[in-house]
Amino acid sequence: MVNDIQYVPIDKLVLDTENPRFANLYSGKSEADIIKYLLEEENAKEIVNNIIKHGEYFQDEILWVIKQPNDVFLVKEGNRRTAAVKALASPEMFGIQNSGITIEKLPVIVFDDLTKLDVRIREKHATPSFRAWSRIAKALEIYRLYASHASDAEIKAVDSKVSDFLKIANFYNAAVKIKGESFKELVRSGGEKGNKLTVFERLFSFCEDCGYKFKSKNQGYAIQIANSELFKKYIELMVDYLQKNPETTYYEVNKQEDKRTFLDKIGLLNYAKKNQQLGLSFNTGASTKDNEPIHSNVTADVQSDTAYKKNEDKKSVRGSIKRKPELKRKGRQKQLDAKIDELFLVLKSKDTPNARMAMVRIVFECCLKWVLEETRYNGKRLRDYDYFKSAFITIKGDARPFTDFTRLSSLFTVLITNTAIKNAFKTFKPDDLHQVIHNYNVSAVSRDCDTMVDNLLPLIEFLLQDENNFIAQIDTKKLV
Repeated sequence: MVNDIQYVPIDKLVLDTENPRFANLYSGKSEADIIKYLLEEENAKEIVNNIIKHGEYFQDEILWVIKQPNDVFLVKEGNRRTAAVKALASPEMFGIQNSGITIEKLPVIVFDDLTKLDVRIREKHATPSFRAWSRIAKALEIYRLYASHASDAEIKAVDSKVSDFLKIANFYNAAVKIKGESFKELVRSGGEKGNKLTVFERLFSFCEDCGYKFKSKNQGYAIQIANSELFKKYIELMVDYLQKNPETTYYEVNKQEDKRTFLDKIGLLNYAKKNQQLGLSFNTGASTKDNEPIHSNVTADVQSDTAYKKNEDKKSVRGSIKRKPELKRKGRQKQLDAKIDELFLVLKSKDTPNARMAMVRIVFECCLKWVLEETRYNGKRLRDYDYFKSAFITIKGDARPFTDFTRLSSLFTVLITNTAIKNAFKTFKPDDLHQVIHNYNVSAVSRDCDTMVDNLLPLIEFLLQDENNFIAQIDTKKLV
C-alpha cells in the first residue's frame, strides 16, 4: 500500500546508510559523513546550487520513504536531495554557500512494503531517463541481490552483464580489506582521483600475475586469493601509483602491447621476481572445484595462501624447477636463445650428462658476458666500466686473449643487492664443471647434472630479466 503525499520535517528524515548506491563506498556511518560523501562524490552539491539558484525546493521532487520507530522516516529514494537540504541548514559544517534559504519540510510518499519499494527503485534506475548508478554501485547491488538469492530477473534489472559486475564486486570487497578508504576513493565515480575502476578491470585478465583469480560462474565468480602477500602488494602498488598519477585511465593499460607492461611499471613484477629469488612461490594457491555451488555464501569467498598447483611445466617451491627459464630481456640474440634451448629442452642428463654439464658452463658464461656487453648504465656499457677491467685486461695492461670468467663472475656477484640471489651466484662454481668435463677419470652423473641445471635456471632468469629491473637490483655505486 502507498499513502498520499505527506510533508515531513527534515530532522525526521534519516539517510539510508545501507543504500546500495553508496553504502560501501565511504567510511563512517554518521549522517554528516553521508552528507559529505553525497555532496562531493554523488553530485548532491549540484542540487544545492540548483536550490540556491531558484530559491526553492521543487515540490514535485518527492522522496520515497519507509516509516521507522520513533516517528522517523528512512529515505529510500532521494538521499541526494535530502542531503542537499540538510547541508543548506548547516552551510558552515559542509563548506557551502550560506544562502539564507530555509527548508523545513520535504514532500514524501510513505511506502509500507520495503521489498516492493526496492524493486521499484531498481526498475527506476534501470531506466535511461533517470540518472544511472555508477558502475561500482551497480556491482555492489548485483552482489547483494545474488547473495540474497534474488531472481535472475531482479538481478538483470540492475544490469544485464551480471558476470562482469560480480567480478567487480568480489574484487572490490577483497581490495577494500587492504587499502580501505584509499581504494574506495579511486573507484568512486566522482572526485579528482576517482573513476579508476576500469583500470583495475582491464587487468583482470592478468589476475594470476597479481596473486588472485576468479572462480567459475557456478561459484559466483568469487575471488580466490592464491597468494595473499602478492595480492596485498598489487593493491598497495596500484593505489599508490593511481594516487600519484590521477590522470591515469584504462587507455594507459590498453595501449600496451602486453598489459603486463603496466604491472612492470608499478613495480609488481620486480617485487614478485625478488621474492621468487628468496625461495617464495607466487604461483601457488588453492585449487577450486568449479562445480561447487556457493550461491548461498558469496561473502565467504576470499581464501588465502592455500596451496594449489598449475599442471604445467612449473613445479612447486624449493628444489624443483620449471623446464625452461622465463626470459624478459628484449633484444636477445638468436644464438643466445638457441644455446639456452639446447641446454634446457634438448640435452638430457640421463643420455648425455657430460655434454649437458659442458653446456651449463657455456650458457652461464655467454649470458653473463652478453648482459654486461648489452646493458647500459648512464649511457655506458657495464663491461666498459673500470670496475670490470681486470676481467678483460692483464696486469700489464694488455688485452687478455680470453675473458677471465672466474674474475668476471666474482666481480658481478659483488654488485648484486639481493642477498639470496647473491648467495646463489656465489655457490654456483663453473670451475667445478671444468674439472668434471676435462677429467677423463671422472664422468658427470645425471643427478648432479640435473642439480646444476636446476641451480642455473634462477641465475639465467636474473641475468635476462627486463633491463630496468636488472639495473635496479645491482649496486651501481660500485661502478667506477
